[in-house]
Amino acid sequence: MKGSGPLDKSVLRGLIALERDRERARLLLRELQEGRRCWEDLSARERWLFQGGPLVDLVLERSFALRYDDPEEMVALADAGRVLAENLRIRRYGRRVKADLCAQAWMDLANAHRVADDFDASEEAFGHAKAWAEHGTGSASLLARMQRLFASLLREQRRLAAAADLLDAVSKYHRRELDGEALVRSLLSRALVFEEENEPEQAVGVLLEAMEYLDWYSPLRLPLWNILVDNLVGAGLYSPARRILRWTRRVYRRAGKLNRYRLSWLEGRIAAGLGENGVAEAKLNTARLAFKHAGKDYDAARVGLDLALLLVRQERRQETAWLINDMLRSFRAKGIGREVLSALVLLKRSCEGRRSVEVLAVQIETITATVIELQRQRPRQARSA
Repeated sequence: MKGSGPLDKSVLRGLIALERDRERARLLLRELQEGRRCWEDLSARERWLFQGGPLVDLVLERSFALRYDDPEEMVALADAGRVLAENLRIRRYGRRVKADLCAQAWMDLANAHRVADDFDASEEAFGHAKAWAEHGTGSASLLARMQRLFASLLREQRRLAAAADLLDAVSKYHRRELDGEALVRSLLSRALVFEEENEPEQAVGVLLEAMEYLDWYSPLRLPLWNILVDNLVGAGLYSPARRILRWTRRVYRRAGKLNRYRLSWLEGRIAAGLGENGVAEAKLNTARLAFKHAGKDYDAARVGLDLALLLVRQERRQETAWLINDMLRSFRAKGIGREVLSALVLLKRSCEGRRSVEVLAVQIETITATVIELQRQRPRQARSA
């Protein structure tokens, strides 16, 4: 992963001009990011400081900040950043530095489409990013970031081997460059591939390496902790998972409503693993209803199945049948998950009959795997309908 060789004078002038613009806007950008100022309150002089590259940076930063709460607005802002980048004057930074900024904006738009589950649009946007990068400065760090984000799309598309190869190369580059934060990002993505391959112990190992490079104030804290706890639970290591959640609860609660729901879900799974059935039931039911209210039907179904498994293991068959019936109504009302409906009906009948707890548990685990696969396939299904 190498650059294109020494930079010529025009490129150096462009990079210096861009860094000068960013330095002028740096303090205001931080105040806007931290919520101490808002755009409407800025004076004409202060807004002028954001002309050029800093305005592209600001819009793309705001887009990324919405990834947990509003993926559609994330896409809209990333597209606005793309328009701003493509309309930069060449005289300001030169053709090749402008091309880098356009590649960056298209990358962020591609990532936003991925977060919004539009994989076709994401892949198309990555194509535009690559085309712009080919006319840019040859920045190796820009290429590494593009490969890491593209690997996230490959993972979503279940092209796991290709994603793993790309991330291993990117991680090797960041280790060589001693770029700690970028290395953490690539290791996080690699851990998610291990998670998709149902190898939680391998994922935990990668995440523990990532923690060695993690700055306490890094925005990557929450994603790293979330993936680490999820895989510790997957590996049956409930006590260390609980300790991490106790340290990080405040961060979860400040990170948007969906993360608060995930916190409750994780706490419920941990409590179930530790045999604390009452706590587990309360946490899982809270998360299930919250996801359902937020329109996250597949997440609600997965939490519901975790709750069903908890009830089954306590021989609470009637309550399990009621819960399954509620899930059936939700799936039918939304017109989704036809593949799951017959399995849920069969599970309900099994709960009302004399099937053993072991048989019911296997049925629930099979349905959970099917729901997870449907959730992954949902974007393609929605666009082909």
